[in-house]
Amino acid sequence: MVKILHELFAKVRGSQTATLTLWLLVSQLLAAGVSFVVNIIAAYGLDPDQRGLLAFYLQIGYLFTTFLLLGTEKPFLANVQARFSPAVALLLRIVRPSYIIIAVIFVGVLGLYAFGFTAIAAPIGLVAVFIICNQHLRIVRAAYITSGDLRPFLTVITTTNVLTLAFAVLLAVLQHGNFLTWLLAYVVANVIATVYVAKSAFVARDDEIIQLDLIRAIQRQGLRLLPASLGNITLFRPDRLLLPLLASPAALGVYIVVSAALEVAVWPVQQWSDSKMRQWQQTRPFANPRLRLTIVSKAALGVLGIALACSAVLVPVVLWVLPDEYNASLMLILPITCANILFGASRAQQGIAISGNRSGLVSTAEVSGLLVSVGAYIVLIPLFGGMGAAVGSIIGNSVCFAVTELGIWLARPAEE
Repeated sequence: MVKILHELFAKVRGSQTATLTLWLLVSQLLAAGVSFVVNIIAAYGLDPDQRGLLAFYLQIGYLFTTFLLLGTEKPFLANVQARFSPAVALLLRIVRPSYIIIAVIFVGVLGLYAFGFTAIAAPIGLVAVFIICNQHLRIVRAAYITSGDLRPFLTVITTTNVLTLAFAVLLAVLQHGNFLTWLLAYVVANVIATVYVAKSAFVARDDEIIQLDLIRAIQRQGLRLLPASLGNITLFRPDRLLLPLLASPAALGVYIVVSAALEVAVWPVQQWSDSKMRQWQQTRPFANPRLRLTIVSKAALGVLGIALACSAVLVPVVLWVLPDEYNASLMLILPITCANILFGASRAQQGIAISGNRSGLVSTAEVSGLLVSVGAYIVLIPLFGGMGAAVGSIIGNSVCFAVTELGIWLARPAEE
């Protein structure tokens, strides 16, 4: 990661791509830092059971956000270059069908309230609002990558992270131990993205870039990538979905301290990979094994470097600040780091495949990894708990990486 940043600072004055990548990395490092701190504060302010429920419902929100983007994010980044507001309006138009699904969820929530199931209706309702806000945050990010317009992107990212941190500190100081209040804080912190998306979409609603043929082309490519998108987030965070089901919310609450702290090591590398996709269409690492190895190695080393820095902070915090119930999570640092390295390397690898017009390969790899990992989780989590989830992630990410690399090698003769 240090090498990546050094290269960016050396090139940033003369390269728009380097400037774009640099600010994406800076924003992701900010988000990673805030997430790391908030994760520790949440563990301090919530007991393991409530911490596990918060992580579980947030994971559902992230998963549905990815689903409701309909796989269109990467095709949009690879094919669109426009000003910020038109880019927002176009992507919002592309994902318009997702709002029908969100409306159905809200109708279901109202039905649950009407029949007295308030205990389940409250978290589902908050998650539905969080999905909308988080989807708009992803739209803002995509619009920045396509436009290079820094001000709205930086405003949204900074405001969201500052509010998230402020609310976490406030709730911990007030000793508010209900996960629903923490979930509400996440919703409020993300509202600023919705404000910017609504404003930009209204201003550019009739822009010439919003063309039906382009919308349908990206939607079709997105549907081919949707299994990969869902497999992507499911492979990255299987623990948060399956540990509460196969073990308990408290087990997830203990496990999430290390898992959430170390996952931030992947975020900057994934931002870097996404920002490079248009450049890779020109340099064609898909057909150049040496260049591809260099790119994937950078991604893996970037994840490792950030993970080591996070671990150096995490270990003393868990030992000396958090309650003793969280000490058992430290044994998971090594396997989770290995899983994250494989995941980060495969994000760069799959960005290369998409830039080489091999979207189907990416979906095949993700689904293969997902199926193998789910089988591993079902077997390993009941036996080994959090360690089983971590090992299952290593297995799934390894399969995903291997299938993608094999597909690239088999496609090389035709490409050449």
